[in-house]
Amino acid sequence: MSNKRYSKPLTMIATLLLLALTAGSLSSCKGGGKSRNPLGASGRPLSLMVVLPDQYDSEALRDSVRRAFSQALPILPQPEPALDVMFTTHSRFTSMFRSQRNILYISIDPERYTGPSISVSRNDYALGQILLHAKAESEESVYTILRLRNDSMIRTVFDEEVERRLVVLNETFSSAFARAVEEQVGGVTVNAPVELEFIQTGDHFVWGSNMAQENRMDFVVYSFPFRDKETFTRDYLIHKRDSVLGRQIKGQFPGSRMMTETMLMPVFSAKEYKGAYRAELRGLWAMTNDMMGGPFVMHAIVKGDKSEVVVAEAFVYNPSGKKRNLLLYDESALYTLRLEGADYWSHSIDKTSK
Repeated sequence: MSNKRYSKPLTMIATLLLLALTAGSLSSCKGGGKSRNPLGASGRPLSLMVVLPDQYDSEALRDSVRRAFSQALPILPQPEPALDVMFTTHSRFTSMFRSQRNILYISIDPERYTGPSISVSRNDYALGQILLHAKAESEESVYTILRLRNDSMIRTVFDEEVERRLVVLNETFSSAFARAVEEQVGGVTVNAPVELEFIQTGDHFVWGSNMAQENRMDFVVYSFPFRDKETFTRDYLIHKRDSVLGRQIKGQFPGSRMMTETMLMPVFSAKEYKGAYRAELRGLWAMTNDMMGGPFVMHAIVKGDKSEVVVAEAFVYNPSGKKRNLLLYDESALYTLRLEGADYWSHSIDKTSK
C-alpha cells in the first residue's frame, strides 16, 4: 500500500469563505425567487423556524410541533433530534426571522381552506431558503399534518441541506482525493470535503481523513467485482465493508481494526438517484479492541460497464460532542459520486461530445 499525504493549506480568507458557505450565508443561488436578503439564508443546518398563527399559539401546539420534528434520528450513538425547532408568530415574523434557511409557516383559516395541505417555495425572503407552507381550515387539521406529514417534511429539509452542501462541493473540494479515486478505483469520481488532507491509497481503495481528535471526518472509496443482484443486499454490503475496511483501516492497538457494529443492525435502502440505482447503508462503526466508534453512511453504485461495484462511505468520530451535523457535512459528498466524465449536477454523460 502506498501512503501519500496531499495537502493544500487554506488561506484565512478561503477558510472564512468556506465556513460562511457551510453556514448557509451564501447558500444555493439556483433560482431567482423573491429574495429580499442578498446575503442569503442564515441559521444552522437542520434548524427549523416555525411560524404560528397568533390566535392559535399555545403550548399544546408547540409541544406537538416539537414532537413531530424532534424525534431522534436513527443510527446515531446518542439521541439527536431530526431538526432543531424554534418558534415565532405571524405578528413577530420580522426580517430577523425571515432570513432563516428553513421555515415552516402554519396558516389556519376556515374561510380560505377546505382541508390540510403542504406546499413548498424557495427564496421567498433570502437566497438558499426553503419555506414549507402548512395550510389548514382548523387547528385539528394542523395536528393531522404534523402526525401524517412530519417524516416527509423532515426529508424535504434534509434534502435541501444536502443540496446546499452540493453547491459548496461543486466549487470547493479535495481535488487530490478525486485524483486518487480516478487513479486507484477508476471509472468514477467524487467531490470529497476539502478538509481531508490526509490521503492513503491501496489497490482499488482510497481513504481520506482530517485526522482530528474531535469532529473527525473520514471518507473512503473502494470497489469490488459485481456478482449479481444479491450484491445489493444489507448482509452482503456489510460483509464487503468489514472485509475491505477491516483490512485497510487499523487501530492503534494490536488486533484493532474497523468493523460494522451489528448490535444495532444498519438500515439498508435502495433508491434511484440522478437516473441510476444506488444502495444506501446507514449504521454504526467501531474499532475492535478500542473505544472508537460512530455513525457511517455508505452509498454503492455500479460502474458503467457493470463489471464492478463502487462504494463511497462517510464516517465521523466526535466522542464528546454531537454528530448529526458533522455527519450531514461529510455524508453530502456521497451524492457527488458519479461516473468519471459525468456532469456534476445531472450525473449524465454527454455522448455527443466524444
